[in-house]
Amino acid sequence: MKKIILLLSLITLISCKNSDDTSIKTEPQTTKFDWLEGKWVRTNDKDGEKTFENWTKKSNSEFLGISYKLQKADTIWKENVKLSKTKNSWIFAVTGEEDKTPIVFNLSKIDDRSFTFENKKNSFPKLIYYKNKGNKFEAIVSGDDMKILFEFEKQN
Repeated sequence: MKKIILLLSLITLISCKNSDDTSIKTEPQTTKFDWLEGKWVRTNDKDGEKTFENWTKKSNSEFLGISYKLQKADTIWKENVKLSKTKNSWIFAVTGEEDKTPIVFNLSKIDDRSFTFENKKNSFPKLIYYKNKGNKFEAIVSGDDMKILFEFEKQN
């Protein structure tokens, strides 16, 4: 009798265990791009100019950014950015004021503190690099022999 009870208990335990993982897989709650969220101001601008980047997290697979430069009270430059995941890859799509379609850059490198997007067919830039420095970040746009450094600080 003890053997039958032991056998039934063992069968019950085995049948209750889910051997194949059929549980619903959920998307992680954070991404390596979350630190971008917020309002940023450029700290290495030319005198009389102020450049801003504002980032909003729409979901774990989409961030929207707007960059603009003011000279006194006039907006002299503006572009919209969509950082999004398509299938298993991230893209950085930039649309300037005069662009009819976005210029798309593909993720080529990412770690916990930085990321790089590339589009070797674009005239300039070919590479966009961001590095997280806590309440600051640096962005470098480059191509061929030209390189521009942007240093930003988070606004409160």
